[in-house]
Amino acid sequence: MDISRRGFLGSALLVGGAAAVGSLAGCASTPDQATETTAEVTSGAPPTRDDIIVPHTASEKTASFGFCTFDTEEPPPLDPPATWDYEVDVVVAGTGGGLAAASRCASSGKSVIALEANNIHGGVSKSACLYYFATGTKCQLEAGIPDITEMLREQTLALYPPGERYEKHVDNCLKGMKDLVAWTEELGFAWEPGWIDGEQKVVFTVAPVGSQDGGNSFRMLTEIENFYDKVFLDNGGEYFFETRISGLVMENGEIIGVQATPNSGEPFFIKAEKGVILATGGMANNINMMKRYCPDAFYRSMVSNASNFDNGEGIRLGLGAGAGLDGYNNRGVFDGGIEGVDWNHMLYDADIQIARQPWLQIDILGEQMKYDIAEYSVVGETIARMPEAKIFSFFDANWEEYCEGFVLPMCRNLTKPDMPNQERWMGALDNDYRNGVNRAIEEDRIKSGNTPEELAEKLGIAPEYVKAAFDKWNEMVASGDGSAYGYQPEWLHPLDTPPFYGQALGAMTFSTRAGLAISENQEVLAEDGKVIPGLYAAGMTSGRPAYCICGDVGYAATSSFLAANHILATR
Repeated sequence: MDISRRGFLGSALLVGGAAAVGSLAGCASTPDQATETTAEVTSGAPPTRDDIIVPHTASEKTASFGFCTFDTEEPPPLDPPATWDYEVDVVVAGTGGGLAAASRCASSGKSVIALEANNIHGGVSKSACLYYFATGTKCQLEAGIPDITEMLREQTLALYPPGERYEKHVDNCLKGMKDLVAWTEELGFAWEPGWIDGEQKVVFTVAPVGSQDGGNSFRMLTEIENFYDKVFLDNGGEYFFETRISGLVMENGEIIGVQATPNSGEPFFIKAEKGVILATGGMANNINMMKRYCPDAFYRSMVSNASNFDNGEGIRLGLGAGAGLDGYNNRGVFDGGIEGVDWNHMLYDADIQIARQPWLQIDILGEQMKYDIAEYSVVGETIARMPEAKIFSFFDANWEEYCEGFVLPMCRNLTKPDMPNQERWMGALDNDYRNGVNRAIEEDRIKSGNTPEELAEKLGIAPEYVKAAFDKWNEMVASGDGSAYGYQPEWLHPLDTPPFYGQALGAMTFSTRAGLAISENQEVLAEDGKVIPGLYAAGMTSGRPAYCICGDVGYAATSSFLAANHILATR
């Protein structure tokens, strides 16, 4: 087993395992606007862009916040209705990671209703271009990949505050991911170890068989979400699509049901005999909630790719029911932000992909950056804390030729017409990255100049800094050795053919992790630390004070699976 090929995750895994797990933890996309409905903004006129932006923050040059929401109300629980419209054992709000819980409960003989704000199941989990982060599963062990549970446990807990609850939660998640994968295998689903370029095994990841072919990672987890969907429906589960959870119903301090509101129609009530699982996502699309509970997610990021539906509804309802908040200001970011686009912008769009290739990158002071293909989150955090929260990428007129030699992992892998499995994209992507790059150049979102100095003026950097950086880069290229800055020899191409191109690159928020305080079993905790009976939170709806174990999408499924198992065992 070669875990050092191209240096991918090499030292990061062995030295910084917990951080490395987070590096590919988001890679999700905004739901396909062509085929899936978008979230509605809060009723009434939304704030103007000038009301939202704050000068000298990364989000200052966001073009539009048109699909965002702004509501921070924390509605108190409702009293039980005189008559329930539906009565089931379990209600699951949100069918991304929440679909793992819904299918688990349904397959165990419980009656389940799943509420989904979109018109299709799967949420961000279905759109994600990443793995489940797992270790010790059957397919990994059969491939000779060691079980590194203890190493991940130790390194993850080093990032957390002290406390038995956190230790138990990390243990439950590590075991829960193995159990979730094993459970789906028992039902007939096939997994394979994560790999790069078909050869290198990524020690702590799994993916649906065939989903990684040809380096196509966009919507890589579509098949597992569709599998959960089939199990759910085959076992009598019932969906309500385009329907939001709009209220929690409480009696004698216990959550006993929900109010649900369709996009078009009257609210109705569902009694939940065993429990309610909130899995509605985080708050990365709710500007005012981010500013209140997760300010770095907004002020230090140029864009978000969490989802148009990441509106914090489950979090607000839980807080209104007396829940505590955990994970204040904790979020996940990539080096995937660009200027001049909407707040919700797809990570796999060509205008972002081109900026993330192994070009010359400098900060606003002209200092060359090291290029890192593994630690996406670390790179994003580094950029977010730099002057003006951005760096700059540069390439020249030969960019198309040079890109042919770049073979990068996951969401940095450029979209090509010959990529397999494009049907799962559902029309959300152009299958040729060159079209998007040329469009961004034509629209002047990628700046151009016939000299480094002319380009610098357009980007707002001191021209002498850019000229000096070009000269230093070309000297490095001529030497054939870019190792001091993380560049492989085949990536070294001169900047010598005008026009020259450049664009600002910043952080992209892919998840907020400020959410409802939970027990080690995903039970929601009140402000006094006691469990709120009948209420569970999973995925980004639940708060975590530090690192997100299992990766964000893996955690979304695992945590909802843990909530389901607790309901099945105790309620």
